[in-house]
Amino acid sequence: MFSNGVPEIWLGKDSALDSCPVCLAANMKSRNGGDGETRTATEPGQGLSLDFSFAGQHSKNATNPEQMRINDYMGIHGETCYLLLYDHATERLDGVCQQSKAPPIAWLKKWLTKNVKEDVKDRYIFMDQGGELYRSKAIRDLFEKEFGYEI
Repeated sequence: MFSNGVPEIWLGKDSALDSCPVCLAANMKSRNGGDGETRTATEPGQGLSLDFSFAGQHSKNATNPEQMRINDYMGIHGETCYLLLYDHATERLDGVCQQSKAPPIAWLKKWLTKNVKEDVKDRYIFMDQGGELYRSKAIRDLFEKEFGYEI
């Protein structure tokens, strides 16, 4: 009997939104950054943080049941990692799933063009300096030369 509309039905598995690493990271609550850099962004796109993360990884030991579960984190099209971009002024997180840690230049350029006004001054971006993004000449050129960010 349905007295209050559509009944809740559980199909025996959680929603993909409950286990997707990009979705979980995008739902993180902001937290105090602690001591360190004192720059403060006051306009959208003025201050950004950018980093890659793996959702899981493949194991060479496919017979180990514990390692085989890691493959559950692969996306529909073989995505195994994601890029997160955090805007310091708006506290907005955006992300894109990827099959590799290859720099997503087109996605970043589209995001920057859409979300950063031309008159925003004192732009800065934080990146892991030992990581794939900081070492990429294409990424550095995109932020420094094309969009005027200090890395």
